[in-house]
Formats: sequence, C-alpha cells, structure tokens
Amino acid sequence: MASPSYWEDHGRRKGVTAETAQVIPLSDIAGLYRWVWCSDADKEWYYKAEQLQDLKTLSKLVFEVTDDNTSEPASVRGCFDIGYMHGTFSKLARVPETKNVYELHGIDLGEDDYTKSLVTPYGNVLKILDAQDDDGNRFLSFEFNTGWQGCRPETGGWMVAKRCTGPRWLRMSDRERFALGMEVDDEELQRRAWQRAGVPAREPVGEEKTRFLSGVYSGTVKRAKIESVNFGFGFDIEKLAEDHPTMKVFAM
Repeated sequence: MASPSYWEDHGRRKGVTAETAQVIPLSDIAGLYRWVWCSDADKEWYYKAEQLQDLKTLSKLVFEVTDDNTSEPASVRGCFDIGYMHGTFSKLARVPETKNVYELHGIDLGEDDYTKSLVTPYGNVLKILDAQDDDGNRFLSFEFNTGWQGCRPETGGWMVAKRCTGPRWLRMSDRERFALGMEVDDEELQRRAWQRAGVPAREPVGEEKTRFLSGVYSGTVKRAKIESVNFGFGFDIEKLAEDHPTMKVFAM
C-alpha cells in the first residue's frame, strides 16, 4: 500500500500537507475522528463492523469547541488515543506563519508509563489538511513528539485521521486515498504543488515564462547585468516575467 505523498524539493515525499489557501474555522473540525493511516506501521488502518459499536475503547481523535461564540485555538480541547497511548489537551496554539497548523497545549498524559515512554507533553502538532473525505470533511494529521534532539522536538510518527460520521464506512474509498496522494503518479503530485503555491498549472505564454516544475529557478537579468538569480519554492514566476521582460527563466 502506497503512503500518503506530496511533491517538494524536486521529488516525492512521504507525508501530508496542510491547507494553505485559507484558514479553516476550528468549529468546522469539531467531532470524532478515526485513524486511517499510521506512519510507523506504514499502512492503512481500517475497521471491522463490530468495532464501531465501542467508541470508548477504539483508537480515536476527538475535538471539542468549548466556547460556542468563538473558534479561537484556546477554545478547543480534546483527546487522542492511539492503541494503548492516551492523552488529553486543553487548547491549541497556531504555529507562526501558518494557517492551519497547531501545537497541542495543556497535554495531560495521565499516569500511564507506556504512554509517557512514547510521547511527551510538548511539540505535538495538528494539521488541517488540504485533502477532504467523501463527505467534504477535512482530513487531519497528528504528529507526536517522542523526545528532544538538542533544542528541537523529535517526531515519533504521524497519523492521518478521518472524521467519523457514523457506522457507514469501515475503510477509505479509492477517491479518499487519491486525495491523500496514495498511489498517485509524480505528475499529479507536481500539479498539486503548483496549486498550493498559487501557480497556474498550464503551459507558459511566450518564451520569457516557464511552467512551475520543481520549486527552484535560475535566470539571467540582462538589464541589471546579474548573471544568475535563484528563487525559492512558490515564487510568482508570472509576475517575474512581467516585471523583467528581458529575463530568461528556466526550471532546475
């Protein structure tokens, strides 16, 4: 089974991407979720019909908005259960310079030694993904921190969660796997990278423009006599060509 994947830095990467075009209201994600992908096992999680009757003991992710008048990160609390690992959190805090990536704060791991050996109270991250399920709900990912390496949290793994709307589904559909980048070819993953960066996925107009390919550009600006210029991922190549009509730009 292929892993959820995306395109970055010239190649295919295992993982998922958060929504970047807009901030998703946290009230929209309130509810019960079930895990559908585990990075540690590198496989999809699915369920048997009899398991869906016991929500309390089944692995899950739950979000609750505690103030009906707001969906600020501080007003969201919940819990996560992954096998025998359990924890609760009292609020979220948006990661700076992101729209839909949050750290879980106020984590309580209880007294269970097994849980404490697998996850720490700090550095655990929730992402609201750009992929949606068949009901139009956002998939979520949960990256849990197993410790510290220097001053940085060390990610122990990541899980993908699908909103549970009743006992109608036991596993993901083919369309949902496709939305997460599973068993998707490189060309489609590149197209999604263009879309996230706001670059039209179409052929260029004129010799001075180029199609967004892999995120790094070089060029020559004759007017300024600069031999080469490098641009980071997501640079607005259309505007660049308009502002500098003598620039020859190509993808690397």
